Amino acid sequence: MFGYVTPLICELKVREYELYRAYYCGLCKELKRKYAKSVVLNYDCTFLYLLGDSLLYDETDVAPCKCMLHPVQKRQTVSSLSAEYAADVNLLLAYAKIRDDAHDSKALSPRLRLPFYRKARRKAQASIPRIAKMVDETERDLRALEQGGCADTDKMADTYARLWGNMLMDLDVLQSHILYEIGYGMGRWVYLVDAFDDIERDIQKNEYNVFVNKYGLSGPPPPEVKEEVRFNFNYTLSTAMESLRRLELKKNRNILQNIICHGLKERTRQVLEKGNVDEPVPSAGR
Repeated sequence: MFGYVTPLICELKVREYELYRAYYCGLCKELKRKYAKSVVLNYDCTFLYLLGDSLLYDETDVAPCKCMLHPVQKRQTVSSLSAEYAADVNLLLAYAKIRDDAHDSKALSPRLRLPFYRKARRKAQASIPRIAKMVDETERDLRALEQGGCADTDKMADTYARLWGNMLMDLDVLQSHILYEIGYGMGRWVYLVDAFDDIERDIQKNEYNVFVNKYGLSGPPPPEVKEEVRFNFNYTLSTAMESLRRLELKKNRNILQNIICHGLKERTRQVLEKGNVDEPVPSAGR
């Protein structure tokens, strides 16, 4: 459930896109500093970093940086107090994904990778123990529902949505209730769009998928199912959009609105109409 939260690049001004990419690079550098770049950076945590910094009064510190992957091209990076929290969350979510793959897949790769990330995971757990506990609980609850063959999309999505709500609410105590609403809506959307995107793959591999169970699918979803799901997605995103409008931000409102109001809607369209969007947006960083 990584990589769906991205901006719609064509709707951003050039300076806004460059700033978004600077946050991406800033989070990459923080992962390297704290975890020796143990895990792959994901776009969802770039959003978390951007949102966290947008709640601070501090001026955005943008500075040039060197990147081994892009030795010729110039890169900018944002350094902020919010970077460490986003990096910790990134590590915890990545570890949970590897652990889940090791549990569900017959492949050796996740089992071989898991021991190398345990030390980093303990470090992240020490930094944000409440979120670490919630990640574990969410993984456990989702697995229990999957093993029971749950066909209730609301119940499955709610489990992941509560994790996102809690991840965002820790960014600002005074506005925690609004941040929880934004996170809940986005987390619910992330779970559902990821599940819908994986329908055909899960059918082929005979793996659990809540949409397959709910609609009794044996192949691609018919148009009437897509329209029902589209309404569900759009309603979920509308709640996050409305909450964002009520949030007091110190900067970057246009970029955040672009991500939730345009980027996630475009992702919805891609999943419903074009199929798989697992590949990251090429122009957004790496």
